[in-house]
Amino acid sequence: MKPNTRAILEECIDNGIASGYDRAHKNTDAPHEVLIFSSISDAIWLEIDEKFTFESSRDLCSEILEGLRELANDRDL
Repeated sequence: MKPNTRAILEECIDNGIASGYDRAHKNTDAPHEVLIFSSISDAIWLEIDEKFTFESSRDLCSEILEGLRELANDRDL
């Protein structure tokens, strides 16, 4: 038996779009477009990370630094 990777990814993306959109509207009825896009992107990747394992040379420190850079960029908008 072999998993249908495309179907799994499609489910991750669909779920991520729905939950990210809801998350962006959690505290405001009119979120900034950047917040909507970043919330959807984060939610999609969370869904994918829950279903797939990626082999990577990245470590926790790199992930934290990238997250901090993204927060700084969002604040500058």
